[in-house]
Amino acid sequence: MLDARDDRGAMTVEHFGQLVHDLQYGSFDTPESVLTGICAGLITMKPICAAGLFRLDQASDRLHWLALDPFDDDLMHRSLAQEHVPLSRMLLGKSAQVQLESGNPSGFVGIPAGMYDGAPLGLGVTVDRPFDDDELARLSSFGMTAGLIAENARLTGLFSEADEAASTAHLLGFIAHELRTPLTGMRGNIQLALMASRKGQHDRVPNRLEAAINSVDGMSGLVQKLLDVSRLERGAFPLSLDSGPIGQTITRAVDSCLDEPKSCIDRIPITGDTETAIEHDHQALQEAFCFLLNRLNWYLDEKTVPEIAIADSDVFVRVQISYAGSVISDKDLAVLMAPLSNTRPSNDHNDQLSLDLAYCRGVIRRHDGQIFVHSDTPSPNQQSIEILLPRRALA
Repeated sequence: MLDARDDRGAMTVEHFGQLVHDLQYGSFDTPESVLTGICAGLITMKPICAAGLFRLDQASDRLHWLALDPFDDDLMHRSLAQEHVPLSRMLLGKSAQVQLESGNPSGFVGIPAGMYDGAPLGLGVTVDRPFDDDELARLSSFGMTAGLIAENARLTGLFSEADEAASTAHLLGFIAHELRTPLTGMRGNIQLALMASRKGQHDRVPNRLEAAINSVDGMSGLVQKLLDVSRLERGAFPLSLDSGPIGQTITRAVDSCLDEPKSCIDRIPITGDTETAIEHDHQALQEAFCFLLNRLNWYLDEKTVPEIAIADSDVFVRVQISYAGSVISDKDLAVLMAPLSNTRPSNDHNDQLSLDLAYCRGVIRRHDGQIFVHSDTPSPNQQSIEILLPRRALA
């Protein structure tokens, strides 16, 4: 990022894309540092002089600063103090934007930035000249992206482990749990085949041996998936990047999901900007979306289907999976939001699906993408999962 105020660059798509990449993969290890990083990155762009993030306390209708850079910007403080009522209305969705100007060309601009810790979040900037339409559109788009990144950092922090030794123990327990079922099944089938052979029931032996082989194949698949997830979390998983329509990849994922024998979904409509081309590993991303859709089988209301909407923006492609059903469990949310090494094993966790979610998270993060889970919709049984993917590889 640039440091000197005089060296500010223009508010281009490339600058916003680089800022998003820095926020995701820079040295921002706490939610607070992410909030500060958003503000510090914005003031490197013309015509922004200061940037801040504020949160609305709906009970008192007061705005509270979460981060501000530079902290002593007088116009920012005066704007917040004098205009908290229209700004609070903006954050509640009653106004798309508030722009306040003083007697000179400088002024204050407030942009909605989604939700943070259950409360509306806003992005405020002071400027030394009015924005043009393109700059305002880019800032508005970045505001929602920045809010999602900040909320994701907060959620990820909830699942982080302070003790590295404890994390290692959790991972070992997770691996043991994942392998126990196929090993038990293999041993049981071999024992039954041996008993049938001793009793002269040779016609029953092939079926038992075939079941044992299937258990071995399942165990081999689990080991391979563990290796893939481990490589993904270490950033060592190779991607075969190629530009192509994201809609085609998602369509293939949907087809694979519908072909699963245990799937209770008979169709998944896909709408929006399906022809938008992005750089991605077609096979890996297809598997990631397929695994995520398979997991939604557990949460769907009866006789309902999920819907997928694809929206293109300057920097990201947004893939939103909406469904009617229950909220994603804390265990699955932990796998989606945190590395597998920080995820506690659980006896009621489905082995293959929990690993699949970890693989899904790893592949999307490997593509410089983000996953966000929304359960604060107006209808209590309407849920959504939002995935942001950059239009081109940033790493």
